[in-house]
Amino acid sequence: MILLLTTDLLFSSQLAGAAARLGTTLRTCATPEALLERLSAEGEEPAGLLLLDLNAWRWDLAEWMPRIRGAAHPPQRIVAYGPHVHAARLAAAAEAGCDKVLTRGQLHAQMDAVLGGSK
Repeated sequence: MILLLTTDLLFSSQLAGAAARLGTTLRTCATPEALLERLSAEGEEPAGLLLLDLNAWRWDLAEWMPRIRGAAHPPQRIVAYGPHVHAARLAAAAEAGCDKVLTRGQLHAQMDAVLGGSK
């Protein structure tokens, strides 16, 4: 299963289509609180991948990353993505401990490869 934190419905539907092609599901959260709730829910399928849309992320990622990693069912991998013009935000995501940081264009171009390890 793939978890996605975003408010972008158009791109999330593209990601959901790619996930379905690869035989996995995509679930979306709009806030870090909802994300933590899902990562801590009893009986919830563990997430192989967490995608963080840095365009939708308005919170201190350095503060939230330990909470995400320390959840009852933490994701195996965390990939953050955002606009290439937000270099500081992309760098902050890498510094906060994301496993991979991509521009939105890179994620779009490598979508199947990035999502493929999440079955």
